Amino acid sequence: MFAGKTKFEMWGRAWPGAIDRLVIKPRQSALVKAAIRDLRTDDHDLVFLHMASPDSAGHDAGWDSAPYDEAVAETDADVDRVVSAITADPELAGEVIVVLTADHGGLPGTSTHGDRFRPENYTVPLLVWGAGIEPGDLYDRNPGYRDPGTTQPGYDGPQPVRNGDIANLVTDLLDVGPVPGSQFDARQDLAVVE
Repeated sequence: MFAGKTKFEMWGRAWPGAIDRLVIKPRQSALVKAAIRDLRTDDHDLVFLHMASPDSAGHDAGWDSAPYDEAVAETDADVDRVVSAITADPELAGEVIVVLTADHGGLPGTSTHGDRFRPENYTVPLLVWGAGIEPGDLYDRNPGYRDPGTTQPGYDGPQPVRNGDIANLVTDLLDVGPVPGSQFDARQDLAVVE
């Protein structure tokens, strides 16, 4: 696990022995460098990389501010560094899948994301890339999920893909059962691999 915020040190205490390596580096470029080195040298089933620059800049200077835009550009370059390291190594390229998302968005001109009715706050990217993944639209591939379009759906009826689905998507990709007691994607039916 590679995290950009010191508050995540508590994960090492929360799950003693479950995380074999916990690296916390607030300087994102150093964190990404450490994660790439780990990908190249260690054989882990799962690597978690948390890049904090856009979130920190959004909270400090506001979403869509110059510092936020710079942090997004830096993060885009860092994601490219990770993807390039994977594609440059035939073994990694043949087995690694990257799942990229965010925990929230933010309304331009503000530095909070508390208004749960604003699409800018709750609409986040979900990208899945790597071995066995064919480009395509997630909703075309998963007709049982409802594309929310520009609306915020409730919890009745077919659901959109939500961040809560990510844990069981990852456990499915790892070919292990769902997270015990989970409610999102508990059947592990969110399809990303053709």
